[in-house]
Parts: sequence; C-alpha cells; structure tokens
Amino acid sequence: RTLNFEVFPNPTSGNAAIKFNLLETQTVQLELTDVLGTKICKKLSNFKTGTHEINLSELKESLNPGMYFISCTVGNYKETIRVLVY
Repeated sequence: RTLNFEVFPNPTSGNAAIKFNLLETQTVQLELTDVLGTKICKKLSNFKTGTHEINLSELKESLNPGMYFISCTVGNYKETIRVLVY
C-alpha cells in the first residue's frame, strides 16, 4: 500500500485516528462521505515526509451512528476506507 492509510479503532464511537505515511512532502486531501455518497467534509493540507495522524473529530465534530467512507488522495493516488460509527 502506497500510503499505509488506516483508521483505528474501526468500528468507532467517533474518536478514531486516521493515519497515513508519506514518502515526500505532499498535498493530502481527506474526504468524509456517508453511505449515500453525500460529502460531509473535505480537508486539504500540506504534509511533510513521514507518518501523520489526524483525529476523525477534526473532519467532523460528531457523527451519527452509521457507515461512512474516508478517502485519502495524494496526487493521482486515492485510497478509501469504510468506517462504522456506533
């Protein structure tokens, strides 16, 4: 896996860590969508080389129970993880 992108714990009560690793300084786009594909939020930031961790609450303060998708896009590469909030 290019990003080593993961969300832990999953399932979560809403307080999960989003982790990813970059081999070089990059612009990273994190996007949170619901199961219907509705975009809940998008965060675009520059990150330096190395491992990074963002809390899910930084994307959305509180989420209703349900299934969501978190996508991490770096350049032309995109990885998506399904997250269950209880």
